[in-house]
Amino acid sequence: MKHKFIIPLLLFSTLCLNPAAQAGNPHLISGTQAYERGDYQGAIREYVKAGPEGQYVAGLFYYNGSGVSRDLTKAAFWFKKAAEQGNSGASYLLGTMYEDGIGGNKNKIQAAKWFRYAANSGDAKAAYHLGYLYKMGSGVTHDHNEAAKWFRKAAQDGNASAAYSLAMMREKGDGIKQDSAKAAKWFHVAAEKGISRIENSIIQERLKCPNC
Repeated sequence: MKHKFIIPLLLFSTLCLNPAAQAGNPHLISGTQAYERGDYQGAIREYVKAGPEGQYVAGLFYYNGSGVSRDLTKAAFWFKKAAEQGNSGASYLLGTMYEDGIGGNKNKIQAAKWFRYAANSGDAKAAYHLGYLYKMGSGVTHDHNEAAKWFRKAAQDGNASAAYSLAMMREKGDGIKQDSAKAAKWFHVAAEKGISRIENSIIQERLKCPNC
């Protein structure tokens, strides 16, 4: 599954470097100060001392090549450090790197492992991708029930792609019990949360005629 997202430079307000997160962690504070004055190497040196939140951000620097040369090996290293300490964002991005071979290390088994870590921490995107791996039997045993389980978890947390995938499985009885009413429910969720134009056109046709 190719990922069509671009990670912003640093999501200070929504990730880990908001004032509440920085409180009591001098390395996060000094790292942010270094970043703001354009000292990216100094920022990284401080972030890697700041525990999983800072190590995740250090990984983002290298992943994006933000103020430093892009280095996917170093990105994976810091994402793994952060993920092993429970950072779900790092777990998710590490999973995508293994799933797509970003940095040259394609490994679906490792992708499933890190997606599972993130999904169990409430990351809806990771739950969707884990469901996809189960549906395809890629890196894990092919299991439609597990696929539906993770799609459902992701859909309940607002992931439109997971809701769409679950709706299609319910509509077709694809490895799970066919249920038009439940399919319609998840098509509605997908439409409400936002989906691609092509998928949305399919949803609208299904909602017009659920038994077609």
